[in-house]
Amino acid sequence: ARFKTVMSGQGPDKVQKVIALFKESGVDVWANGLKEKYSALANHHLEEIPIQSSRKDPLKHLVRFLIQRDH
Repeated sequence: ARFKTVMSGQGPDKVQKVIALFKESGVDVWANGLKEKYSALANHHLEEIPIQSSRKDPLKHLVRFLIQRDH
């Protein structure tokens, strides 16, 4: 109910209110857990590919960038 109320609003603090709801409900922790799980899985599969490590480096850097960003 609160989420629908916040989403139907048009105030300048709408984004902050949605972020607060996500944090209150634990969505941020849940999403970070999934992010770590799937990035580890992706890195594992990348290591299984039989090519030179130097050719994998750009993908590894991309994974780190995507995981570490805040938005």
